[in-house]
Amino acid sequence: MFKDISVIDLSTGIAGPYCTKILSDLGANVIKVEPPEGEITRFSEPYYSGDVDPNKSIKFSFLNTNKKSITLDLFTPKGNSLVKNLIRTVKPYLIVESYGPEVLDKIGLDFNTIKSINGFTSLISISNFGSTGPYRSYKAHEMNIQAISGLMSITGEPDLEPLIAGADIAQLNGGQVAALSALTYMFQAMTTSSGTHSDVSLMEANMDLLENWMLGQFQGELMPRRGKQHQSGFPSEVYPCADGYVSVNASPGSWSELAELMEAPDLDREEYYERSSRPKYRDQIEPLMTDWLTQNNKREIFHGAQKRRLAFSYIANARDLLESDQLTDRNFFSTIGPNTHPGTPFKIRSSIAENKEAPGLGEHNQEIYKDLLGLSKDDILSLSAEKVI
Repeated sequence: MFKDISVIDLSTGIAGPYCTKILSDLGANVIKVEPPEGEITRFSEPYYSGDVDPNKSIKFSFLNTNKKSITLDLFTPKGNSLVKNLIRTVKPYLIVESYGPEVLDKIGLDFNTIKSINGFTSLISISNFGSTGPYRSYKAHEMNIQAISGLMSITGEPDLEPLIAGADIAQLNGGQVAALSALTYMFQAMTTSSGTHSDVSLMEANMDLLENWMLGQFQGELMPRRGKQHQSGFPSEVYPCADGYVSVNASPGSWSELAELMEAPDLDREEYYERSSRPKYRDQIEPLMTDWLTQNNKREIFHGAQKRRLAFSYIANARDLLESDQLTDRNFFSTIGPNTHPGTPFKIRSSIAENKEAPGLGEHNQEIYKDLLGLSKDDILSLSAEKVI
């Protein structure tokens, strides 16, 4: 889809590389610029086959499919000159960076400089809190972003401490927001030949996920954490079953269907039919449900409920997902080299036909520096010896 689009990826960590992964998986020519020692996620566990090797980090491999890798120290005079030459030669529609406010400004790689080199290039800057405001220089990791954005305040049981989501959800969501802005500015550049500087705040990107919890506060109502329960109605929560946990929801099918599923005639009582009246009968309803649930397996419960138009699901772990007939049918997982990766979360017919493994560190130095920028073999060896590349 984007085979004629070039992107220079100066970002590190998760959010920026995930943004450019989405673009590279759609066919964009993404050149990943790494420090000579390698980008930070190359040193993130776990590693394929247990080998501690910067080219075998599972996290790096997932975040950098279909990209090219060159090594370059931007913070040396020669490195700074080289990256400007790269921008001039490649003419990228996008540059993505995550160094934090003013870092690139201090080395003369601010947006105005980039624009003077190539007018239609947009700069996507991703930082914890954005480039302005009193928190602009504050440091944060995944847990801190989930905390300060409010995500943790709505996660967990109401009478216990807030919880962090297990995945790097704040970083990944920030990367998706950045990718959305990237697509917007690419379209703008194609129609106006003018680039834009996008300022992406991870705090703001994740506050956007709060939905009605935030809206409730606007109305003067601070909504509590719900834990395993839904914010309204009963039953609409998580219960244990014979081999794990299931999410139970007594709709949109009828209550009688739920009673039939659970082989519990005592559940099929008229006073339980109205959703609004059920909470006061919780002590009577719940034992009848849990007795049946704990005797049945999660997949049997899931499929049996769905046949009755009851919105049940099971709590899937990673193994369940790999074995999911739904994901298999939709070819969600991709085999890239020897490894299996989650695919892109959307289907586009004109997306690229073949996925490529994440690049080795500096794998494309010769291609970019010699073939594209015209450096001699001696120049490349000298820059390598000086640790510029």
